[in-house]
Amino acid sequence: MRAKRLTLASALVLSLSSCGSSARVAQPEEYIRTLEAGPGDFKVLQLSDLHWNFSTDLEFQKEYLDTLIEATSPDLLMLTGDQFMGGSKAEVISLLEHLETYELPYAFAYGNHDFQGTYSIDWLNEKQMEYPHSLFNVVDDDVTGWSNYVINLTRNGVPFHQLYVLDSGSYIAYNPIDWDYEYIYDDQIEWFKEQAELAREANGGKYLPSTMYYHIPIKEFLFAAEEDNPLVSARGGYLLEDQHFPTKENLLFEESRQRGVLGMFVGHEHGNSFSAIYDGVLLGYGVKTSRELYFGKVEEGMSKTYPEKSFDLTGAALLTIHEDGTYDGRADLTHYYLQEGDLSLFSEVPLA
Repeated sequence: MRAKRLTLASALVLSLSSCGSSARVAQPEEYIRTLEAGPGDFKVLQLSDLHWNFSTDLEFQKEYLDTLIEATSPDLLMLTGDQFMGGSKAEVISLLEHLETYELPYAFAYGNHDFQGTYSIDWLNEKQMEYPHSLFNVVDDDVTGWSNYVINLTRNGVPFHQLYVLDSGSYIAYNPIDWDYEYIYDDQIEWFKEQAELAREANGGKYLPSTMYYHIPIKEFLFAAEEDNPLVSARGGYLLEDQHFPTKENLLFEESRQRGVLGMFVGHEHGNSFSAIYDGVLLGYGVKTSRELYFGKVEEGMSKTYPEKSFDLTGAALLTIHEDGTYDGRADLTHYYLQEGDLSLFSEVPLA
């Protein structure tokens, strides 16, 4: 039976959904998407928390995305959850069809709101795999969640970097008024370890450099924000709201750090674009993309790059991966901020 997750339709109303059942156990290669990269750097543009729904001004939001993508020229679009909230099949199709116009590969991680729409989880999973540029992958087995898969970046067919997409879940309901955020389960961590070890064996005994993308942050993001934490070697960006975490902790960070993971990037927090190098791993919030729901406001004097500016914390985050599969958190992560009035765009390197 496929593992199930709870979704919260509102703060008080809960529904239980599943993606069908299967008696088989998936083979490791079924999880893998392969993306052949050209020469030079490979750029991943993280889009966070679009929240497209019944009230979205779709034409404006499409123009907003157009401006970001034209300015950053990415090789891959990575959407890190809450693409939808309270939406319909029409909003889902609208986003997918617009992403197809870029003729770029794109991938989805699920967030805690994506299933809160007038569609089934089965329909959403299947629809995202219909489009030719979508790398989204669902494997019917016993690993918790749905959006757990690997994107192998290759040159001449040889992997040089892996992108791990993880399903960080939605909600756990203890009763109608007592709930918690879900988390990345132990079986998902074991799945990652298996994938990383298989890649190491194929790579002559060395772990491939890799990056994780998921939605709800882990506690290490909180530790990285502590001013006196000796494990932090650099920090930057903005923390404009409290960080929201599951109560339950796990070993994802430690197991990942030991197996070649260079960075972890999440969404979830609309008012945060904080990044830090914590125990050698780059931890980063994306920038809230689109202008649906709330977002943070950077006041004059808060930005080291633009102290004279006040601006909304909306835009995207660009990661540059070098030909050898590595990146430098102090130079290769850029946050782009896009203003609504004239769609003007400017950028900061948060850890510079």
